Amino acid sequence: MVSTLLWTWHQTEERAAIHILLCFLAHVVWKTLVGCGGMC
Repeated sequence: MVSTLLWTWHQTEERAAIHILLCFLAHVVWKTLVGCGGMC
């Protein structure tokens, strides 16, 4: 039971970190495109 809870916790924590990373990358790409007027 405890091992299942720990595995689920780590899986959720890893997914949250990946989600934050993807959001950050999307933000950087969006700012880059807006910054160059979409002409890149």
